Formats: sequence, structure tokens, C-alpha cells
Amino acid sequence: MANAEQEKPTDAGLKAQLKRLSAYHGYDELKYELLRVLKTNASSDEHVDRIVTRILDTRRPNETGFLSCPTPAELITYSKEIPARLHQTKPADKNCPICGGSGWRIVVLRGMSGADRCPCTRR
Repeated sequence: MANAEQEKPTDAGLKAQLKRLSAYHGYDELKYELLRVLKTNASSDEHVDRIVTRILDTRRPNETGFLSCPTPAELITYSKEIPARLHQTKPADKNCPICGGSGWRIVVLRGMSGADRCPCTRR
């Protein structure tokens, strides 16, 4: 992408990435708000790509099979959880109650466990 790690995402980059969410229920009603949120909270086209990719990779239908578009509030949360730049972490907090200083937390999803970076390592 043209401005991979510059200050703000481009309009073309935002629209292209947001269009990837068009299959989600409620997209048409939320697309302008989602565009506003991404424009405000994402730091680059690459950051927007990582946010949308995370949504596509992790968002699952509810118990009735309904797959809804993320709300603006959820998109803000995604944008804060995903680092603006890759490999941007700080040392783990030795007193962290989540990871105990390892920098990793155990997560369980649908009966499978794995490791994820602890929030204490985010800048």
C-alpha cells in the first residue's frame, strides 16, 4: 500500500478495506460510521488492513447463524488492540496479573487453547 506506515490512511485505502466487510449484515447502514471511525482511529493503510483482516479472521456467527457487521464501538476496540505498526511492543510488566511477566496470556476459543500477546506489552 502506498503509505504503508505514514500518519493517516488514504481515502482510497479506507474504502477498499471497508468494502471487504460488505457481506456482513448491517454493513449498508453502518458503512459511513465505520469509515469515520477508521479514519479517526487507524494510523495507516496497513493498519486498516490489519484491523479488517482481524475482523474477517475472528468474527463468527452468533448461535442463530447471524453474522453482523461490527459496530463503531467494536471497531474502535479493534483499532486499539491491533498495533499501528508491526513488531511494536514494550517489555512485559513483571507484575502483570494476566501474564505474570511473560508477555503472553493463555486464551481459549471454542475449546482450543493458545497464546496471545498480553495487553501489558502494547505501547
